[in-house]
Amino acid sequence: MGLPQGFVLFPLLLNLFLADVFENFSSQKVKFADDETIWKTTDNLSTVEESLQGD
Repeated sequence: MGLPQGFVLFPLLLNLFLADVFENFSSQKVKFADDETIWKTTDNLSTVEESLQGD
């Protein structure tokens, strides 16, 4: 159903909902507002694929 646009408590509720999203990831991670990104660097492409798929 969602919340109405501009709802005062939305930032708080979003932070509570997303607080533990990255807790078990082994990749590098960054969070900004409601955007999240994970990445991994190495020389072996298959290792990167497996790691990102696992996360």
